Amino acid sequence: LLGAGLSLLPFAAAVAFMASRARLPRAALVGLVVLNALWVIESVALIAGGFVAATTLGVVFVLAQAAAVGLFAELQWIGLRRAAA
Repeated sequence: LLGAGLSLLPFAAAVAFMASRARLPRAALVGLVVLNALWVIESVALIAGGFVAATTLGVVFVLAQAAAVGLFAELQWIGLRRAAA
């Protein structure tokens, strides 16, 4: 968990930076959506592949956060499509 948490610090800093800008390159926003989608895929693979011996609460937590991040990715993608229209 420490590694996952530490890896999220630069990601959170990048998202905070993006949020402070009036306009961003589309590629940066697409990259954000892709990273969020990868987080979801990797979270599900972590549980489904049996790479960790998680408790029931751990499995629920990982899948719940994957669902939340998936929702963020979907909403970001919708926003990108609407901005392009």
